[in-house]
Amino acid sequence: MTIILSAPKKKPNYFDAGFSGIVAVLEALGPTGPNIPNVLSNLKSGFDALKGITEDEPGHRAWIWAYKTLSYAASDVLKAQLIKAPLSGQKDDAVKEFLEASTQFEGQELDGLALTNPGISPLFNNAHKALGTMILKATTGSDLGVDTLDERFKQALRTGSSRTLCEDPVYFRVLEDGLTGLAGEGARRDGHWARHANWVSYQYTDAPIFSPDEEEIIPLEAVYLPPRCFWHQTKKDAKKDGTEVLHKTAHVANLHRTAHDWLASDARHNPIRVVTGGPGSGKSSFARAFAHEVIQRGAHRVLFLQLQHMTLTGSLHDDIARYVDRRDTSTGHSGSPGLPGNPLDWRKTDEVPILMIFDGLDELSTKDEEGERNARELLLALKLMLSPMNTDGTPIRALVLGRNLACQAAMTAANIPLEHMLNVAPITKMNHATCMMRSPDDDIRDPEHLMDADQRVNYWKNWATLKGLNSKEIPDAITSTSMRELTVEPLLLHLLIISKYCGDDWETAANNKNVVYEDILQKIFERNKNKPHFRAAGVDEPLFFEFMECLGIAAWRGNGRTGDENDFRQIRKLHLNRERKFKDFPAASLKSVALNIHTRAGQEDASSGFEFIHKSFGEYLAARGLLYHALKTATALEENEPEDLEQQWCQIIGFAELTPEIISFLYDEARLKLTPDTAAKQKNSLTELINWALMHGFSVNKIAPELSWNELATQQRCAVSALIASASAMATVIPIGDWDTAEFNAPWTVNIDWPKSQKFSTKDQLNNIGVSVETTVIGALRRINVSDQSLWDCSLSRTNLEGADLRYTTATWSLLIGSNLEHASLSGFDATNAIFIDTNLRGCCLYAARFPYSKFEGVDMRSCDLRKADFSNVVAPTGGRYNMLNPYTGLSVKGSIDLEGADLTEADLSGADLSGVLNLSIDAVNSAFGNANTKLPDYIDRDKVTWLIENTSKPKHHLVHHQTRFKQRMKRKSNLQERSKKAP
Repeated sequence: MTIILSAPKKKPNYFDAGFSGIVAVLEALGPTGPNIPNVLSNLKSGFDALKGITEDEPGHRAWIWAYKTLSYAASDVLKAQLIKAPLSGQKDDAVKEFLEASTQFEGQELDGLALTNPGISPLFNNAHKALGTMILKATTGSDLGVDTLDERFKQALRTGSSRTLCEDPVYFRVLEDGLTGLAGEGARRDGHWARHANWVSYQYTDAPIFSPDEEEIIPLEAVYLPPRCFWHQTKKDAKKDGTEVLHKTAHVANLHRTAHDWLASDARHNPIRVVTGGPGSGKSSFARAFAHEVIQRGAHRVLFLQLQHMTLTGSLHDDIARYVDRRDTSTGHSGSPGLPGNPLDWRKTDEVPILMIFDGLDELSTKDEEGERNARELLLALKLMLSPMNTDGTPIRALVLGRNLACQAAMTAANIPLEHMLNVAPITKMNHATCMMRSPDDDIRDPEHLMDADQRVNYWKNWATLKGLNSKEIPDAITSTSMRELTVEPLLLHLLIISKYCGDDWETAANNKNVVYEDILQKIFERNKNKPHFRAAGVDEPLFFEFMECLGIAAWRGNGRTGDENDFRQIRKLHLNRERKFKDFPAASLKSVALNIHTRAGQEDASSGFEFIHKSFGEYLAARGLLYHALKTATALEENEPEDLEQQWCQIIGFAELTPEIISFLYDEARLKLTPDTAAKQKNSLTELINWALMHGFSVNKIAPELSWNELATQQRCAVSALIASASAMATVIPIGDWDTAEFNAPWTVNIDWPKSQKFSTKDQLNNIGVSVETTVIGALRRINVSDQSLWDCSLSRTNLEGADLRYTTATWSLLIGSNLEHASLSGFDATNAIFIDTNLRGCCLYAARFPYSKFEGVDMRSCDLRKADFSNVVAPTGGRYNMLNPYTGLSVKGSIDLEGADLTEADLSGADLSGVLNLSIDAVNSAFGNANTKLPDYIDRDKVTWLIENTSKPKHHLVHHQTRFKQRMKRKSNLQERSKKAP
């Protein structure tokens, strides 16, 4: 069946609307044009003038469809062309001539194929011929890119048709119904796919990027930076001695081209690709941009699934069917996020391959453990489902996006090669560490030389051009090394640019990133404060931030997604302690609070809560909420006993797990808002609750008796971890003083009274909160006092113990790999037979510390006090791989130990292998003592070592001597505690 096109009675109106829209597009993108970057909104506003003008005949509707499709497509192509060359003075004439030549639709036929693939329809033959002439006349350029122009126009026509049909589906349904009646179900399904494709593209081409200003219309497409990526390949190389060594290669490439290359490969052997990156790295932006790109090319169907809306039941086929059915809408002006049927069943009669994009692998659950399990199950289910599907029939592939750790664990469990995992690279210049390689000498393949590019400058130029700023003047904030934490990811860079800290105040943000988030939230408050619901409720700025903190805590407890209104009400009651005022307060409801900031409903409504579109806002608000609730708890402890408050603390934390991002925000918020005096007082009060909890345990069984033992243990661990992290954050506000003046319980440390019910109780307590298995709490132990404790055979790897008190702590046979102990006090520390790899001990007091038989590799001990330290038989040789970065300092030591500026007076070097030590001066060697078995670095002239020349010996610091000093110390400590008890 076909429909004969007939021009509507109001044809001049449509002609004028199309002309005005296209010209507005040209002017908006010109160097002196107005700030109207959203191309398609310009055209749509032109056609909005025709609202109320109804042409009922199918032929009229077909003509209008063709005209709008053509207008959208021409604008899309022109938009790309203007990047190459500015406008000419003949643009108006060029557009008019193009429209007059291209819109001679009268009497032509429209068939069902033209609706879904208008690029090959004879209807637009004249437009194909006239396009090049228009571009040459409308712009000052001469490079048309003729070889690709025709294909680009076909893609733009396909997108334009989808947009036209979706903007007014009721009006154009007569075309779809009439033309697909004879063509059958296949043509009808093409229409469903087109509506879904339009929804996918809308997220990239139309939906505004984040801004505290509601008037912002700049879409992602206008500022998008095609990301780089890297992935690893490993193979076994044979050595001359017959053994094998694992060789690792890193590959760097453009992520879009890499993904397209994968799409072109054989789906039978390689149906799954995983794209990973941290929060704000641009994973979801890439997913939207790549999906739009694939749709425009027209070689694949694209099914875009947002995993936060999906529930896994064990049958992925059925789960997808439920997802698309629940999210289908036939009336959405921007298309449909779902489909009226299972596309996996449609493929049986469809020759077009399907690309499924699963965005948010780590968002499948509100609990970390369940999320990790669901991620494994999803990848395994995908593998099992796609393998038989791709043995015959239409190819189907899956692109899965999520955070690194969740993806890597899931891929390993599903037996998917890790070389199929593409890591999104940061937008700063890349190096070997960026590619997760140990050394710049490692095998890194970068054929296009992409690693040296600094994409931050490109982002600024895009933004500046759209905002009418001078794109050539790059603010210092964009490229300064000290701002790297705020500019390494696209989202953070964008937040910085739209805050007030991109100008002269950028150094304030460099010192503390939290000011950027606070500034943006203040802008959001200013935007809302005069609205009726705020004014009626008397919501001022402090109350607004308290509501935001409740929202952040709620999302943190739900692993990124809030619970329902009842859950939020419980958090509000606990955090604000004014529930009588707020329970009937519309502005205090979950929905009202969530809609003040960029959030989205977990499902199609708010019944399953909300989640932050930009996760870093949720993490910032969770950290802020945690700190301020800890301060409120500390204040309440001045008049209450710990047992009166422990349940409230446990209730508000729930199953919330600390994350590295929340920990970082927590420490920064404490630095930003607390003074040393306030921090000391509140930290000491909070420590009382820590002591009580370690001795008695939180009464989680009374709060939720229905929970399993494992769940109760998890809730206990989360409550203790959050408590210690909060006290630690407060302690870091207090400057570290002279350790010698505070032999016990320094004012700048969290002085926990560790229980002594069993021999290794402190070790057990640390293990109970996950230190030995390296849960994220290891990043929140700064300034902790574990002096005089036994941590024998304990894993303290990757633990942040900056400024901690470890005086006379026993860590024999312990692991300290990648740990940070900068400025900690470790005098008398016993680390016999311990392992130190990539450890930061810079500036530590290690007076009389013991390291016999310990191993050192890549350890920073610059400026350490090592007087009378025992280094006898230490293993610190040459030949190690000294290129890994410490996770906290970002630095690596190119030798076994860096001893620059260290004081080794009377240190025992007997029998030690120090051949790999860096910056060891002859004066430092002579201030210590050793023997003939001591191996020194080659740069040390042994003929100048006095204790070798004179063959003198000095008394060694034996274990008995160390134990004697420890006993004397414990006696002084006991006397001090007795005097403290007797004091009034």
